[in-house]
Amino acid sequence: ALFHAAALGGKTVDEVWGWVVNVSHANEALEIIRGDTRGISEHADRLAMVLQAPAEKRATEWATVATVLSYLDSRSVRAWLKPTAGKQFDIPRFLLNRGTLFMVGNEDGSGGYQQVVGALMEEIDHVADGLAAAMPGSRIDPPVSFILDEAANFHIQMLPKLISAGGGAGKQVLAVCQARSQMSAWGPGPANLTRSRAGKRGFQAWHTNKPNE
Repeated sequence: ALFHAAALGGKTVDEVWGWVVNVSHANEALEIIRGDTRGISEHADRLAMVLQAPAEKRATEWATVATVLSYLDSRSVRAWLKPTAGKQFDIPRFLLNRGTLFMVGNEDGSGGYQQVVGALMEEIDHVADGLAAAMPGSRIDPPVSFILDEAANFHIQMLPKLISAGGGAGKQVLAVCQARSQMSAWGPGPANLTRSRAGKRGFQAWHTNKPNE
């Protein structure tokens, strides 16, 4: 609801974070949605339910919102989400022109960016599905490849769905982990689901001449 309000009102992620850190300011988001003919009433109703709840319940539910959107506390993340004129990421053009996007991170520094990376991947996947639906055989051409090296460093929630259903729409996924145990960081459910939905699984045995390794 907050991002919907920001989109309608021409607000940036700075304003969204301002609503998050001060729940009383979030009434502005509610007013934006209800005052715009493009506003989705369901978003407004859910937001109003939280904002108008008794103080204790509102504080509990808003704490969840703050946790989910905690990555916006980083100024560098917010700066990345505010592209300057001419720097917007045109996903349809990117896909149709066979573009390549590198997203680089590591396990130690990924915490603040995981949700941003996941959201970007989901949006690319969503746009690819829309393009595929308009093409012969409902398959995107050129095909889209998601090559995820050190995939366990990020918890990508849509990965099981992408692995199981992507091939039918012209999307290919290659996820690489150093060991199956790395996937345990996702939790047993997501890890098992990802493994079970993989069409092909390959294992590479590594060995070294160094003693005790």
